[in-house]
Amino acid sequence: MSKRLFKRTLLIAFLLFLTLFTFYGIHRASATSEPEHLIFQAKGESWNAVIHVRQVKERPLSYRVSEGYALTYIGQDLKRVEHQQKPVTWFVDSQLSDGRYAKHSSHFQSFIGTERDGATFETSAALQIFKDTDTYHVRIKWDGNREEQLKLTCIGME
Repeated sequence: MSKRLFKRTLLIAFLLFLTLFTFYGIHRASATSEPEHLIFQAKGESWNAVIHVRQVKERPLSYRVSEGYALTYIGQDLKRVEHQQKPVTWFVDSQLSDGRYAKHSSHFQSFIGTERDGATFETSAALQIFKDTDTYHVRIKWDGNREEQLKLTCIGME
């Protein structure tokens, strides 16, 4: 009887090990093949915008995505505009490469100069993670009624 119990225990342990190994393999196979760090940039007449995207797989089918935004005024009238201390409003939309709706949108308001800000959010694999073919659309309003739109594309990835 104890020999039979030992064989049964050994069989259960082996099946448990095989199950865990299989799930670990599925987890590793489902790991993102997408880059973990992407850099999007665009330069317009008055603004230079850079967005750093970092995406990390935390659990199966779960990602943590962080975006860092940097917006720099490069216009010819920098001294005049800086002295006015008027607010700058900018809107950031991330666009999927297949042309569907934006993944999310952000809205910031600051003063002329370099603004560094960002957003962190969690997403599931059901929502597409960032790819190098995705784009950002940035709309900037400043100095009363001036407006500029930039389309940021991926310039680097790791």
